[in-house]
Order: sequence, then structure tokens, then C-alpha cells
Amino acid sequence: MSDRMGSIWDGMAGHAVGRSRAREQQQRRQDGILQQHAHERRRVEDITNRTERAEQARDLRARQEADAARFDAHSKAERDQLTGLLRAAAAEPARDLAHFRRTLPEERPPTLDDVAAPPRPQWSQYAPPPPGLFGRRRYERALVVARAELDAALAHHDETLERALTDLTRKYEIRTAQRRREHEAKWDAIAVAVSSADPEEVSNLAGMILESSPAVRGLLEGGRATYEAAARELVLEIDIPDTDVVPCERSWKYVAARKAVEQVKWRAADAADIYAGMVAQLILAVLDGCFRGISPESVDAISVNGHVRTTDPATGRPDHPCLVTVTTDRATFTDLDLLHPKLDSKACLRKLGAEMSPHPHDLEHIEPIVNFEMAKYRIAHGPEALAKLDHRMDLLAMNPYEFERLVRDLFAKMGYDTWRTESSRDDGIDAVATKSDPHMPVECIVQAKRFRGAVAPKEVQALMGAMAEKPTATHGYLVTTSWLSPRSRQRARSQRIHTIERNQLASMIKKLLGIDVVISNEPPANRHREAKSPHQSRTSTSTP
Repeated sequence: MSDRMGSIWDGMAGHAVGRSRAREQQQRRQDGILQQHAHERRRVEDITNRTERAEQARDLRARQEADAARFDAHSKAERDQLTGLLRAAAAEPARDLAHFRRTLPEERPPTLDDVAAPPRPQWSQYAPPPPGLFGRRRYERALVVARAELDAALAHHDETLERALTDLTRKYEIRTAQRRREHEAKWDAIAVAVSSADPEEVSNLAGMILESSPAVRGLLEGGRATYEAAARELVLEIDIPDTDVVPCERSWKYVAARKAVEQVKWRAADAADIYAGMVAQLILAVLDGCFRGISPESVDAISVNGHVRTTDPATGRPDHPCLVTVTTDRATFTDLDLLHPKLDSKACLRKLGAEMSPHPHDLEHIEPIVNFEMAKYRIAHGPEALAKLDHRMDLLAMNPYEFERLVRDLFAKMGYDTWRTESSRDDGIDAVATKSDPHMPVECIVQAKRFRGAVAPKEVQALMGAMAEKPTATHGYLVTTSWLSPRSRQRARSQRIHTIERNQLASMIKKLLGIDVVISNEPPANRHREAKSPHQSRTSTSTP
């Protein structure tokens, strides 16, 4: 019995061990399956993450490439605006007096939004109250009445709005007609003043021409104008953009290795060339707009000085260097074809006799051909002005000795030490002025001309010949109560001859000598009521 029980217990123990082993095996299988599942899950997660990362990388690259394309397009548009400035300006319609007269400043016509009206009727204002237990039929009749009342109210509201809009439109049309009459009357008065050679109105017209040009006004940063009626010359001093107008980047690109958008910068020489081209095109566009906008009867010549308002890096103080200067007449300028695709703006300016800074991108200053501060000086014209200014000295009424002494005093104030008059030989020399300098002695040949009309080119030629015969002469001066043509002025400048013309002469006499002078248009004999032959309309004085 005991043996049998032992066998049973042994069997039970064996079964327990077997079950324990089976459970262990099952657990191991389950653990293996779980580990396999975890591994598979991690593998799937890795694949998913790599896919997401790849998609994110593709999205980022697409965005950066789009940004690069957008930045590049913006830079190209800025570059095209600078390089295509002259073509855009020359293609614009002429902005003359007729253009301004017919161009009425815009005023928006009235719309329903401008009508002050009560709120639009709403259904909630007419809807009957909900029906009671036995009021369904009465409610339906009330609905019909309410809808009819709402329709009538809406119709009345719309009719009121239409009447109010019609009234506003009628008032707008009356106001517009009145504005147009006033606008046209204003420009008719301006046209009369311009045709009468009013300096202020001609100067203002030049400013309005440049301000209304989309191609030019975006680059001009200021300026001023003056007008000399006797010479029919307009003098402009304009502020052109600083060098930062040229985008620092030539283009933009996506760099895959660095996963970034980067700019491709200009070479210094290329940026300087673009800036110089922009300056040349801007000057030509200004000349073109003013010549086309102002009639030949008012303006026959234009001088432009292009300055930059900047800071001198050597001093930290504001600076206003002149980078380009030009003076030209209408006949020379209108012979140009500004829209020709092969036109080179810098070569075109050189043909006009302009001077440009040798290094405009470095803001290297040059001396203007026409000094604006001197040119803007106002002098009296005509017998009416002289009647009011009898106390002023009239340069054309002076005798030759007085004029010679005045010019000599002027040169003394300019720093010249010696004044030696030459005998009158019609050789282009009136006097020789010198400065004592041990390092660089100065000998200046002076020619003084009291003319009423423009100085003839032969006078410049005569002074050039006189300088050629005096090898010790460092430069020459042509002093005149009149003015030179743009071509004569440029020719004189190219031969080391400085000019002191009508307005500049009067300004320098007032500034340096403190003498207020006038240059008359009437012959002296007419003003003194003495007989004078008609052909004596021009006088010349040579220092004895």
C-alpha cells in the first residue's frame, strides 16, 4: 500500500515537474513571441521614422528651394529696375503741360458703402409670435402679412439707398466738374507763367515732371532746380541713390550639402559697374523727361549735377559729393535714340560731354560744370526791374575801366596776387593773374566779355589760342556778363578754362565783394534815353 502511495506521489511530483517545465517552455515561447513583436514594432517604427524624416527633409528642401527662387526673383527684379531704368523712362509718355492739364487727381466715385442709411430690415422684426394650442390658422395668416410687410420694408429700404446714392453721385459729378475747371484754370495760369519764362514756375514744372515719372521718382531722393530765362537754361541739382541701391547679392541658391539657402554676392567690380550704369541712366532719364516736358521756347539747354547724400567715412560727417555733371542743348540731346537696345548709357553721357566720377561706387567727388549755388542767384531783368533797382550797379552800364577794376578786385578776393593787363591785340587776353606758390606757381589768363547775348564759340577759341602761346599759363578764365552754350562750356572746361557766367558772376561779386549788381537786358543808351543804332545789341569789353 505504501509502495503504491509512494508511486502515486512520485507520479504527481513528476507531473508537477512536467507541468512546470511546460509552463517554463510556454513562457519562453511567449517571451520569444513578445520579443519578436517588440523587435518588429521597433523595426516598423524605424521604417516609419525614416519615412517621416525623409518626407520632412523633402518638404524642407522644397520650401528652401522655393525661398531661394523667390529671393532670386526679387533680386533680379531690383537689378532689372536699375539696368532698365532709361528704357522704362524713355518709353513713358511725355509729361508736359498738356498732360498735367488733362490729368485730374483721382477721387473715388461714391458707392453704396458711402450711403448713410438705416439698418436693413430683418425677418425677426416682422415675424409673428409662435402659435398657441388652437392658433395655427391665425398664425399662418399672420405669417403671410408679416412676409408682405417685410418685402415692402425691404423695397422701401433699397429705394431709399438708390435715391441717396443717386444724390451722392450727382454731387460727385458736380464737384468733379468744378475740380476739373479749377484744375484746368490752374494749369492754364502755369502755362502762361512758363511761356513768360517765370523762373519759379519753370523750376516747379521740372520738379513735377520728375515727381510724376514712375521710372525716375523711385530713385530720386531729392533735388532742386533753377532757371535762367535769358539763356533758356534749366539747372538741376538732384540727389541720386547711395551705393546700397545695388543689391549686395547677385543671386540666391539652395546648397544641399549645408541644407541652407545662401546668397551669391557680386564681385566688387560688377557692383561698381552696375552702380555707374544706374547713375548714367538716371541722368539721361532726367534730361529726357525735362526736354520732352518743357517746350523749346522755354528751355533750350539743361545742366544736371548728380549728388549723393552720404556720410564721409573719414570724418563721420554728412557729405554731398557730386558724381556726375553734364550740360547739353536740346538739339544735341534729341538726336539720341534712347530706346535703341545697343545704347550704352555711359558712352552716351561721354558723347554729351558729361563728366563722371572716375570711381562713382567709391563716391569720389568731381567739380560740377555749372555751380548750382551760383546759378540759382536771381538777377533783375528788363527796364521795370532796373527802375526798382536804381541803387544797384549795372555791369553793362559800366565803362571798360570800371568793369576791369571790378574783375581785378574779384580775382584779388579769389587769392590772386598780381594782376597785369595786356595791350589790346584781339588775341584773347585781357589780363594775366598770378599766385605766388613755391611748389606750384599759378598763372591765369583772363578774358572778360561784357555781352548781352550768348558768348560766341570764337571767343573760347581765341582764349584757347592765347593759352597755347603762353606755355607758362596753368589755366584760363572767361568772365562774362552773358552765358556760354553747353558745347562751348564743355569745350572750355576740357581746355583748362574756367568760366564765370552771368548769374555766377553776379553771385560772386555779391558774395566776395559785397556789391549788389544787376545785369540789364536793355542797352544802356535806351535806359538813358540816348540814341543808339539797332545793330548795337551786343557789347564786348576788353581790359586795356
